[in-house]
Amino acid sequence: CWGNGQFGQIGTTVDPGSPTPTTVAGLTGVAHLALGAGHTCALTTNATVLCLGANSDGEIGNGTTSFSVATPTSPSGLSGVISLTAGHHHTCAVVTVAAPATAVKCWGANEVSQLGRASASTTPAALANPIAFAAEVDSFDNHTCAVTLSATAYCWGENETYQLGAMSPAESATPLLQQTDDAAHVVAASYWTCIVHTNTALTCHGGGYGGVLGSGDDTSRPGAAPVEAGLGEFQPLTPARLLATRSIGTPVDGQSPKGGLVAAGSPVAGQVRGRGG
Repeated sequence: CWGNGQFGQIGTTVDPGSPTPTTVAGLTGVAHLALGAGHTCALTTNATVLCLGANSDGEIGNGTTSFSVATPTSPSGLSGVISLTAGHHHTCAVVTVAAPATAVKCWGANEVSQLGRASASTTPAALANPIAFAAEVDSFDNHTCAVTLSATAYCWGENETYQLGAMSPAESATPLLQQTDDAAHVVAASYWTCIVHTNTALTCHGGGYGGVLGSGDDTSRPGAAPVEAGLGEFQPLTPARLLATRSIGTPVDGQSPKGGLVAAGSPVAGQVRGRGG
């Protein structure tokens, strides 16, 4: 890891951090990373989780609220993890209960119900209203979303800009239905949400500032609207393809099947994935 290290989130407590990649001691067999505002969590190949970094809200999940944790630490009682995500100051995971049954567990800050429960928790805690057969979970600032094995999407937490898809801007600890039957993936961005459908179509809703919804204007929308761009079958963007196609510093929003990129200034004047420009 590299970048800001003031909370130990890159495996070193050197302030302000490191401009070059630094090996994180104690992390091996890493399959996936989830990055919060000041904490880092890793999902390992044996379905366990290790976290380090900021912990004043209990986002590490070990039952404490120390300012920071500089070494990889296991959240209490967490195993069988199949999906992992981090918001600004909270963390969530999908765990296998008795295959194929799963449960979503969250921990950390809960000021706008992003844990899906009435109170905060410094250890992994189940949602107050469980989601049956969750397959993946995603979060960003203060809202969290999940997709089930039956291709249904739910979101909960902050809704100030309709990122939960509800007309009322009130927060919700109860997972709100976003899409039924054809949700392949859901992405929770800072103040909006996007869903990749099983037919590869892309829809977004929430705060539309800067054109991030891809609808051609800045209008905020509580209901899902199709992204108005010639994306074709939307496919994940890989660093290798990005570097081979665009110079560093060029904002990139998506990739078509043939490898072409849709960047800011194109019909989608914003970002499809919330983490970056």
